[in-house]
Amino acid sequence: MDLRDEAFYDFIRQISENRVAELLAFQNCNGVDSFLGCKECTDVLRFESDQLNDLKKNMCITLRDGSVALLPGLESSISNLIKLLKRAPSTTSSNLAKTTVPTYYSTIHTPSPSDISMFANLSNPPSLNFSTTSNPLINQMSNRISTTIIDWLKKNQQELNLMNTNFQQGIDFLVELNKQR
Repeated sequence: MDLRDEAFYDFIRQISENRVAELLAFQNCNGVDSFLGCKECTDVLRFESDQLNDLKKNMCITLRDGSVALLPGLESSISNLIKLLKRAPSTTSSNLAKTTVPTYYSTIHTPSPSDISMFANLSNPPSLNFSTTSNPLINQMSNRISTTIIDWLKKNQQELNLMNTNFQQGIDFLVELNKQR
């Protein structure tokens, strides 16, 4: 794929989301080669720098102990983007831009670092075979998963050192149901 600079970031926004594009632009990962060549593009968020404060506020949660944790939805978006780009190295950018990935959003606000690693260590999460059109079963499943996650976070608030208890589906966490091919 030969997209560079703003064209590459527009592609990332279309496939993933704006925050992922911001993270890559901040690090000057301005094409597929530099993005895939970057061992771990989220490592920069571990640095202590005033230049990173706005980026961290937008992508991370600050825990009571002062440490930061990346939102699991962003971690998942980056992981899925890497898989997509590695899977289709010979695919043209126009074909990738037309690819539809059914994504259903839900949200949660503050995982602990151990939860982040738990999400990151899930390899090949189960996929569900659904059409890309709106499906009441998908909405019901997404809502049920979201409710379960919110209930779990509220139940474990103290142990996880969560400051925010007003978790909102679609804002604080992501539930993604992918079509199996």
